[in-house]
Amino acid sequence: IFGGIFMSIIKKNTKQNRDLIEQMEKIQYEIQREKVRMNMVTDECLINSCIYKIKSLERQYQYFLIEARQNGVKSFEKIS
Repeated sequence: IFGGIFMSIIKKNTKQNRDLIEQMEKIQYEIQREKVRMNMVTDECLINSCIYKIKSLERQYQYFLIEARQNGVKSFEKIS
């Protein structure tokens, strides 16, 4: 889905690893989208909602990062 945005080095190029990387890319996209949304809203409740969603997405990303490393993904870097 988001191919070309990220680069990964995989010891074992399995469907599970590709799915993990795809999920991580998706979460990164959602984090960026939520940050943009947070900058556009003015209501305190909506700002807090954005903050909580970003924190939740960051936790999900951490989980998938650990899973990816355990499954042989050696590095995961955003390509500028």
